[in-house]
Amino acid sequence: MRRLRESLLNQITDALRPAVTAAVERGQLRPDVTPETFAMATAGPLFFERFFVGNHLGCDTVIAVVDAALRGWS
Repeated sequence: MRRLRESLLNQITDALRPAVTAAVERGQLRPDVTPETFAMATAGPLFFERFFVGNHLGCDTVIAVVDAALRGWS
């Protein structure tokens, strides 16, 4: 389970890294935002909604979660 968790975390953060790094460099996100913290703020709620609550993740849900994270860090 630990290896699976680490693999999933690495895949998510690696996918987010270019966008988060670019947004920090452009001043769109605070300098303390990392791919890991962004993943926790976005992927965490989405995983919870999908796998614990059992709801389908529509585009509106994903946008709302990402927008909420961005508002807190812009």
